Amino acid sequence: MKIDTLIVSDVHLGALVSRAKKLTELLAQSDFKRLILLGDVFHNVRIDRLDRDHWNFLALIKSISDDPHRQVIWVRGNHDEELADNVSALFGVKWCDEYLWEFKGKRFLAIHGHRFVRVAIENKLIRSVADPLYLFLQRLDKGNRHIVRFLEFVHSRGLMLPRQVALGAAQYAKSLKVDYIFCGHTHKTAEKVFFEEEGDFKVHYYNVGCWTISPSGFAAVGVDGEVILQKVS
Repeated sequence: MKIDTLIVSDVHLGALVSRAKKLTELLAQSDFKRLILLGDVFHNVRIDRLDRDHWNFLALIKSISDDPHRQVIWVRGNHDEELADNVSALFGVKWCDEYLWEFKGKRFLAIHGHRFVRVAIENKLIRSVADPLYLFLQRLDKGNRHIVRFLEFVHSRGLMLPRQVALGAAQYAKSLKVDYIFCGHTHKTAEKVFFEEEGDFKVHYYNVGCWTISPSGFAAVGVDGEVILQKVS
């Protein structure tokens, strides 16, 4: 499949569980015209916590953005919104809150997904306490990372409510007459087709997952307009 647009989300640079190295390898081996970073590229504003793999990932993003034949779009997530202006200036990456484009007669929309969640975990004050605790637990976790896997399970299945994100995204897409909508945020890959009650219009919903657990995920829009959702071990 020849790729026009590649979409990844929730890399969480700065977190010990970030699979930045694996994602860097994937991007380096892939041929695409547009890359969409679909939110939560960073875990928080503490860029001093980035390790070598994280900086190598950012260096690759900079090289892609410098290529006149390629484009990098950064859709802000709830974790990295405070870094957008500084990172954009440093790496030459355009940022936005949502990204809409048309291709092969279809309308596509990329939006992180946190805008469709109505729970207290989105509160910045709560997150300021939860993030250091999460980092501490990551440092305690060894071997098979059972603690981290349990936290990711709670994160994706409970607090983040994947169904709520999917339904909210589908309704928003219908309001904009969008054919395909891509989200992140839940850390769980998913795809579903929503049909309009009246008429033949339908919305294709994709959640591209995350890069903090295995398998990770990404979505690709082919040069023919075909969309696939892929998992990476």
